[in-house]
Amino acid sequence: MFDRLLEEALRKPAPYERTDDLFWSDPHISTQLLKAHLDERNPLASRSPEFIEQSVAWIESCAPQVTHPRILDLGCGPGLYAARLARRGYSVTGIDVSPASLAYAKSCSEAEGLDVEYIEGDYLDAELGGPYDVALMAYCDYGALSPDERLGLLDTLHRALRPEGVLILDVFADAHYENAFNRSRWEASSNGAFWRPDAYICLEQQTLYPPNVILDRYLVLSTAGTKSYNVWTTCFDTASLQDEAVAAGFDAVSFAADLTGAPPAEASKTLAAVLRKQETR
Repeated sequence: MFDRLLEEALRKPAPYERTDDLFWSDPHISTQLLKAHLDERNPLASRSPEFIEQSVAWIESCAPQVTHPRILDLGCGPGLYAARLARRGYSVTGIDVSPASLAYAKSCSEAEGLDVEYIEGDYLDAELGGPYDVALMAYCDYGALSPDERLGLLDTLHRALRPEGVLILDVFADAHYENAFNRSRWEASSNGAFWRPDAYICLEQQTLYPPNVILDRYLVLSTAGTKSYNVWTTCFDTASLQDEAVAAGFDAVSFAADLTGAPPAEASKTLAAVLRKQETR
């Protein structure tokens, strides 16, 4: 067992290699993710309420509710953006794979009587419906996908959006990659924590794949065995993001440093874009 574990820990996965285990759909981890989303002190799962409020205001300035009433929120989590958008009059469809987050989002929207439909599924292969006026991908989800997955998703969104509909997303920027480094660390819990409800050890490795890809890899060891999770991050500059968008039939309308609409800055670790569906491609 030790030899197999050592071999796995030392192995460098191929770029965008996926693991069989999807941590966001695991019942225990899904509950832990929901707690992280709702913890205003934890920036690793969701941004602060103030940031989200500013983001929703910027989204409305880019795609006013009067002219863009139907919005698709991809990877909606517990509905932090979806609910705020619905309060501003948008008709929102949210999709996510986490059952715990969706249950929370549904209960909140039902309690307020908000115009939000939530779908449990993977937006890479789910039926998205439409047509929508706006599609939103927040918290850098786009860069977690492989090049083929990104191309496929853009093609799907091109079909789901109405003519001249807009896609608003953010990604990690080159400055994020430049500040990352190869490292390893470990965590141990005797009573359970994020990864498992019982005792475990988690080995975490961050590995750089030049010129712009980062892998965060987690090996979780417990009495139940070993599970491995790969989390990929692709970093972009305005040119590389625009190239992908144009190739998929979108025009780049504008760029910002983040989803609040702050002006682009070289030192910013994120990059936001407003992309418009071309009528022909």
